[in-house]
Amino acid sequence: MPTKKARDRWNVAHPERNDKIRHGNLRTLVLERDCYTCQLCGMTDAQHRAMFHRSITVDHKQGGGRYAEVKQHTLENMWTLCLRCHGKKDGKLAWSYGKE
Repeated sequence: MPTKKARDRWNVAHPERNDKIRHGNLRTLVLERDCYTCQLCGMTDAQHRAMFHRSITVDHKQGGGRYAEVKQHTLENMWTLCLRCHGKKDGKLAWSYGKE
């Protein structure tokens, strides 16, 4: 089995495969719909790249991502998040994401 480092290198070299597995080929549509902006804090992709040295993330709101047995790749279940907000959401911190 390849190491995580080898897999990461392969995924960077083949982003279309990575998008298909993680986002059902919807990543670009989600980013465009959300104007490449975190839907919780408003950080833009340019700000995200300057701070974290990588592009902003796309997240499954209700799970169903790459490790789920049943994938839930739908536009309604996906949104754009910065790494900070994505970590808070996935860490299940006492934080009111998605509420108005």
